[in-house]
Amino acid sequence: MKVEFLNYIDLMKNISLKNIRENKKYLEEIIMYQVDTNTVSLLHFDDSFKDETGKVWTANGSSAISSVQSKFGGKSLYLDGSSSYLTTPNSTDFNFGSGDFTIDWWEYRTSFDKTSRVLSVMQGKYPPFVVGQASLDGGPNYVCLTSNGSSWDILNGFNLGTQNLNQLNHYAIVRNGNTFYGFKNGVLTSTATSPLSILAPSANITIGYDVADNSFFPGYIDEFRISNIARWTENFDPVPIKTNNLLRITLNDSSEREYQCSDDEITSFVTWCNRTVDTGTAYYVFDKIIGEQTSKEYLFFEKIISFEVLTVGK
Repeated sequence: MKVEFLNYIDLMKNISLKNIRENKKYLEEIIMYQVDTNTVSLLHFDDSFKDETGKVWTANGSSAISSVQSKFGGKSLYLDGSSSYLTTPNSTDFNFGSGDFTIDWWEYRTSFDKTSRVLSVMQGKYPPFVVGQASLDGGPNYVCLTSNGSSWDILNGFNLGTQNLNQLNHYAIVRNGNTFYGFKNGVLTSTATSPLSILAPSANITIGYDVADNSFFPGYIDEFRISNIARWTENFDPVPIKTNNLLRITLNDSSEREYQCSDDEITSFVTWCNRTVDTGTAYYVFDKIIGEQTSKEYLFFEKIISFEVLTVGK
């Protein structure tokens, strides 16, 4: 993802780092989950129901993009728990078989419903997969998988971790070979083993709807992603903020400088730019420049014409 500022005036219009909250929002906007070669579905739910991989999801009922809750980007999917859900046509990408995969998302539940779920298939009582199914009164958020369409013979009530009302949590189900891993907020909650292949879907895929029980997910979902690899097999940080960024700065002599920076370094640089418009240190010191990792470079504020940030998430 690239964020570009034409000059420091535009910077002031687009990003005002007057307080910590606005600074945090800046980072959330540029550092989200990104599409890679192993991503088969990714919905940011920022301004639409767009899937970054090109799949088309149809909004049903009162499904909406909301700014009330969000982990990244300032918005998320809102489902009212009574009629709202998304669907997309089945494709081979959802036929996991016995291969590796990861399904992960952020959720903010507003009520408990024993049969509400995050991901499923409109395919009878035992669909190929049921992911993120609620437990009554705050029990585990769990997963069920079938190989035969008549029983949960692969996973039955696989625990992803307890549910919490009115709180953002990250959940993930991972398969690596014959081993399944469940995670809540990056902490391993369960493991199980099975050599069986997951039944191939033959109907539409749903987010937020259970066709067998006609139940609907109540709350908000953000950064929903399906991958065809095992992204994690041990504890991890679900917030993709520990990535490297490329800071490219254009100077008034038309030359460019490129620096590999951490997220904290990007924040520090933008804060320095913001403060130095009126007063502050005349130069900024970079400890690393691409190709010369050990060098120090002193960059004067008056020399900067524009800069852009390119970042790659996990």
